[in-house]
Amino acid sequence: MQGLLVDTQLRPVAGQTIRLEFDPGCDNPDCILNPMELDRTVTGIDGSFQFEIPLFSDTDPMFQLRRYGTNFSLTTDVGTLRSPDTASQKAAVGWFKFAAQPFYTARMTVMRVVPARISGKLGPSFLKQNKLSENLKSNLKGGVSSVDLELEIDGVAGPLVRLSEGGRFGISVLPRTYGLILHVVRRKTSTDIRIAEGIVIAEGQEKVIEIT
Repeated sequence: MQGLLVDTQLRPVAGQTIRLEFDPGCDNPDCILNPMELDRTVTGIDGSFQFEIPLFSDTDPMFQLRRYGTNFSLTTDVGTLRSPDTASQKAAVGWFKFAAQPFYTARMTVMRVVPARISGKLGPSFLKQNKLSENLKSNLKGGVSSVDLELEIDGVAGPLVRLSEGGRFGISVLPRTYGLILHVVRRKTSTDIRIAEGIVIAEGQEKVIEIT
């Protein structure tokens, strides 16, 4: 099979080691078989790479009959690999898998994602101004109040960001543009407080947002 390694901007990634691994699958759902490395290579100056894929069906008659499938995967030590059309905000996880085939006619495009991170703290002055206790857990009385920090991705609502009692937060993200919105619910009312917007973050970068 032939492939092309690109970054999140679809630019070729040269000189990166890629491993080809085989997941043998298992007919017994309680059975755990670890993937095994078959080969490794380094991408060329144009991001290209190739592997010779073993045809296990020649030596294992049961290869095509496994109920739980047999897959190959590509892994790397720098970031994670995934298909460009399945990239999501869950940057901490990802892999590139493909099924065993007799022939691989099309070149596969593989995206390398190096997670970025957004972290920070909601300071005492900000919390007091918005009538919130510095101990955020004390705002949750009787289950009728809540304080949630939401990540906005390219203007669209995304996942919630975990807040500590002292107002600290952090989340791994893909490189793109983000905003942060604090949702405060008090009995019969709710308020959305926009903390930050237009946070542009690159691969491997950490942006610290301190709200005093």
